[in-house]
Amino acid sequence: MLDVYERTSPKPNISDMNLINNEYGIMLAFVRACAMKGTELMISDIGKEPPQNSSWYVLVAKAHMGKTPVETKKRSHVDYAFGWNIYTMRVMGLWPEEKMINPTENLKVLTAVFFIFSFGSLPQTVNLFFVWGDFDLVVENLAMDNVFCTITIMKAIVFWLNGKTLKGLLNSMEEDRKEATREEDVKRMMMAARNSRKISIMVNIISHSIFVIYIIMHLATNYPNVRGLYYQSYFPWETKPSPNYELIFLGQMMSAYYSTLTSTLVDTFVAALLLHVCGQLTNLKHELINFQSETKKEFHRKLGRIVKKHDYLNEFTETVENCFNMMLLIQMFGCTVTLCLESFQSLESLAGEKDKYFLLEIGCTVFYVCYILIQLYLYCYVGEKLLSESTGIADAAYECEWFNLSPNEAKCLILIMRRARSPLRITAGKFCSFNHELFSEVLKTSMSYLSVLYAVKSEE
Repeated sequence: MLDVYERTSPKPNISDMNLINNEYGIMLAFVRACAMKGTELMISDIGKEPPQNSSWYVLVAKAHMGKTPVETKKRSHVDYAFGWNIYTMRVMGLWPEEKMINPTENLKVLTAVFFIFSFGSLPQTVNLFFVWGDFDLVVENLAMDNVFCTITIMKAIVFWLNGKTLKGLLNSMEEDRKEATREEDVKRMMMAARNSRKISIMVNIISHSIFVIYIIMHLATNYPNVRGLYYQSYFPWETKPSPNYELIFLGQMMSAYYSTLTSTLVDTFVAALLLHVCGQLTNLKHELINFQSETKKEFHRKLGRIVKKHDYLNEFTETVENCFNMMLLIQMFGCTVTLCLESFQSLESLAGEKDKYFLLEIGCTVFYVCYILIQLYLYCYVGEKLLSESTGIADAAYECEWFNLSPNEAKCLILIMRRARSPLRITAGKFCSFNHELFSEVLKTSMSYLSVLYAVKSEE
């Protein structure tokens, strides 16, 4: 009987557990598992770990222990797209919520801002006044983390203040996934979500690696002899004696970790939002290319849905732009200055005396410069993709079978083409759009500043 059923029934897919989520399916899966495994699988062994060579039937029998259907909790599209950023942002108190005033979450954000400001930004800024006459120490102060910490505090505050708006965007993302019914549209949305996950994982790994490498470098070069601080800072008390040194160093480590993590989370979050828009624009293009209608009523219904979707994506992008454009302007300027100062320090190290930790210090500097470049390029990449996908709407309207439409219906497509000529973009304070061209301009500007620094240095 089992053989007959095997020949007449299609093999279920293990990835869709709902196909066998009933009592008959559970029993059938168990019987087939027993038949295939013989004495290897007994009724009392259902709850045990199946052998490595077990078939999918064994896994099904284990998953469906008892006679009650499995209550599977579907993972939301937002959870999949943002990946482990969700858990990290909730620990930091940065995950967007409907209510901006939430004592528990607000305390987490304020804790991060306190460490960054009290042990990072403020002591370094005060120390800047004491070393103002020394060119090398001023460059070291600004290059280390003073600029980076200040920008991170600004990013955390901006993100927190826009929490309610960002929560609305997350809800819209979830609704977009529910509205996607065609398999091709779902695949394109999941591809955009996978790209967001990959970017998040890559940038998080790099940022954590930089933090660990810098800790190792400071402990190896400063702790045994000079007991130097993590940052070049000023504190109104003695920092060398124990436990002052250990407490300050721990506080500065927390400051470095919070600043690195906060900056990474905000950047990858914004990138994920924009990549979602790109995925929706791709779906809209395919819908336009395959646009067909049999009646005038059907034409207006389908075209109206396309126009509303296009307008919705414009508003989505404009919301992201309004929330972060000033933050991105300051970050772009900060990246330019940091690249210039770090490059100057690297060249100075290459030209000066080399000690036994020379390669470690150069390696840390190069790694940090790569991280800053990735931060900048991330916005330029999603900005370029957004520009390309949005202008592609006009091409999609042209590629549809407009010649099969009546003259009046074909003219309606011109409105879509005309609207698509104003591409979606993410800007730095409304001054310039993020794209590949901006990335190259920032690099050239950084090198120009570097030549100015060398000219000033040579005059001393």
